[in-house]
Amino acid sequence: MKFNYQFTYSKKKEFILFFSEFFFFIFEIIRHFISTRIFKKCIKGLFISNSKIIVLANGPSLENDLLRININSQIFAVNTLPTKLFFFKFKPKFLCLIDSMFWIDPISVDDKINSLVSKTYTELNKVDWEIFLFIPKQAKKEIIKRIDNKNIKIFELPSLTFDFESSIYLRLLSKMFLPPPRINVAITAIYIAILSGIKDVDLIGADMNRIHSFNVNQKSNETFMDYLHFSSIQNVKLDLKDKLKSRAPKSMLVRLMREASTFKWFAYVSMMANIAGVNLKNKSTNSLVDSIER
Repeated sequence: MKFNYQFTYSKKKEFILFFSEFFFFIFEIIRHFISTRIFKKCIKGLFISNSKIIVLANGPSLENDLLRININSQIFAVNTLPTKLFFFKFKPKFLCLIDSMFWIDPISVDDKINSLVSKTYTELNKVDWEIFLFIPKQAKKEIIKRIDNKNIKIFELPSLTFDFESSIYLRLLSKMFLPPPRINVAITAIYIAILSGIKDVDLIGADMNRIHSFNVNQKSNETFMDYLHFSSIQNVKLDLKDKLKSRAPKSMLVRLMREASTFKWFAYVSMMANIAGVNLKNKSTNSLVDSIER
């Protein structure tokens, strides 16, 4: 099946991007072509390849989506989902953490976010079944200090450094099965599932609608986000300027650019799934992701 997602709106811009990103393209190939293949070899046999895997994103619709999941399903959880009661009911065998909030100094993290991170580690240390935990290489030193559970096996995952925009390079990178950058944890989980050799991947809880919660203080012009996250306390919104206390709030331009980038990389793994012959479906009840078949 041909993949025709619209990555750009201008041929002129595509021409400029092609030349401006060439050095980064070569750099990422040199850096990750071999490491990706090593990672693929390391995860071989971890997944049940002839069984569907369900990737749980952490959007608000996940609560309803979980009602349609069989308790014996092969599940890939992400981020702070171990803090939820369902985690110990479904017992996911796979978990991915890519957000720096999990390994930087807790003092520098917003208090609301830090409480979720702390609870995530507390719950992980209670797990009594085997879990394969995927984390960035730079995170391992700090994360292993907070995990005291022999049931958890840690794997270091590769990730691109550069956030490509050229559709030409995105298509070439997908054909080489190079990893996405640390943009969105559900995207990374889908990538790992594709690399594992599994042929059926379902995505649920991928609302991707937090752009509706982007807001601006009408007096100070500071931007913030009042988003109801599945991992937050029920019916309580997380009013955040930034996850890090010391970092100034992002401009609305930057917020929207980063959000747009997430949709681009969803399209990237969708394109990769198409190349690999993986049946990737977005089974989320409510989702703005338009690059993955429903």
